Amino acid sequence: KEKEKEVIEKDSTEILFENEVIAILSNPSLLKKLEMMERAVQQNAYHRRHLLYRDLPIIDDENNKNSNNKSNDVNNDKIDSRRNNENLDGNVHELDTERSLNSNLNSTNNQSNNSANNSSTSNVQVLFRYYNKELIQNRAVTAMAWHAINADLLAVGYGKIDRFKDINESIDTGGLILFWSLRNPDYPEKILRTVHSVTSLEFSRLSPLILAVGFINGDVYIYDTKRDNDNEWGKPLYSSTNIHGGGHTDPVWQVKWVTKGIERIESLVSISTDGLIIEWNLKKGLSMNVIMSLKRSNNISSNITNNVTGNPSASIVEESNGWISRSASGFCFDFLPNDISSQIYIVGTEDGSLHKCSTSYSEQYLDTFTGHYGPIYRSKFSLKWPQIFLTCSADWSIKLYHIQSRAPLISMKTTGEDYSITDISWCPGNSTIFAAVTANGKLEIWDLSISSIDPIVLIDTDIDLSKYISDDLLNNPIDEKVNNELVDDLLDKPIDKPLDKLINKSNDKATDKLAESPVNKLVYNLLNNLPKRELTSVLFGEKSPI
Repeated sequence: KEKEKEVIEKDSTEILFENEVIAILSNPSLLKKLEMMERAVQQNAYHRRHLLYRDLPIIDDENNKNSNNKSNDVNNDKIDSRRNNENLDGNVHELDTERSLNSNLNSTNNQSNNSANNSSTSNVQVLFRYYNKELIQNRAVTAMAWHAINADLLAVGYGKIDRFKDINESIDTGGLILFWSLRNPDYPEKILRTVHSVTSLEFSRLSPLILAVGFINGDVYIYDTKRDNDNEWGKPLYSSTNIHGGGHTDPVWQVKWVTKGIERIESLVSISTDGLIIEWNLKKGLSMNVIMSLKRSNNISSNITNNVTGNPSASIVEESNGWISRSASGFCFDFLPNDISSQIYIVGTEDGSLHKCSTSYSEQYLDTFTGHYGPIYRSKFSLKWPQIFLTCSADWSIKLYHIQSRAPLISMKTTGEDYSITDISWCPGNSTIFAAVTANGKLEIWDLSISSIDPIVLIDTDIDLSKYISDDLLNNPIDEKVNNELVDDLLDKPIDKPLDKLINKSNDKATDKLAESPVNKLVYNLLNNLPKRELTSVLFGEKSPI
């Protein structure tokens, strides 16, 4: 009643003015122009990063060149002064050569210093960071997919799932799909909220506006991303919940669009830990066909590990022939490239077995590969050499196979790293380069033409306290006050280096004081006990593979 009285007491001119303001601010034309202006501002702010992303040269003005390359200019001036004193018969070429040698020596020294410090991160830069705390709300990134035509658009799925040890909440709080674009890296282009956590997604190649999504409860949805109506945006075009006879009953870990035959008819294939590989057809609505029911093979059952993250050599023998023990859980698959019929594919399972299958046979495998002793999280064929494929597993290893060879051609494991490899991705522009991510927050970039023993780049994305604690606090930990928002910032912001590097950075006296200070000791213990970042997905840019 009091609110109604206040509204009545308002002057009629004020009410008309408020209505006019609301009408102006909600004008679709104004909102569209503001969005275009925001994109223009963002593109201006991220201009240099866009050039680096697209591998284009950065052209600076002379002032920036002089400020950024001051040391090089000093050396070049010395050489130029010597040039003026020399005869121009043949000494000019020698001095130019000296200048190029100096630059080469500088780059060589930098590379040697990097290798001496066991750090290969100098060649890797963080260009864009797609993150929004209010939207994500502590959900993990579970899947990523580039748009088939718009190479600047990235769809990212979020959820809370046990596979990546995100067990802060046992209740499924719902999933999220954010459509990030380079035009505005600070906020997604579109937001799609889902009832259940997202576990997999992929854009259609023939119909790029169609997005297939797999969920933790076993559902498979197909969305039309072109829809702009708020009432229709969150509703899928097709849903497996309406399919008679069910579908998946466990999390759908991978979905993939597959094109078959000369007619280039596209269908969707999904895999789940319920042991089923299902093909979804969209000719007349949504229909399903089980193309494989996974079962454990007799020669692989003896290699099942009793602990996924433990020592791979610790194995148990399972002799039970019961139905439950015979069923296998699927994690990943990939179809043989350049196969018109799209019949041959490989499947990675939870027990570490790797099978070669055909869509023509739903009850038996064509062949079984050996080598892994833990769950296989990803398998991917090479686009440059279709007979070759990679696999990564919880047994800490990455293996390279040929489709005709049961044993792996190469087995790779980073020296000193004993953590699961959660995802891998081939580089589209180079047949020997691929990337991998690990359960302890490491990004690895391998080049088989250089080495198959260790990656050429190894980036640790773990905690770096130096970003959040000032040098004054390290040197005088008792005198300085701790920022009240320190812990909150640490939980929200990206972390790059392990905790030990911070302690080594400070001197012994500062370290002793840090241990003596109750406040700083509390902060230190809080940060030291933070969970390690776990990387779950990796992708190369299709149009910018560097």
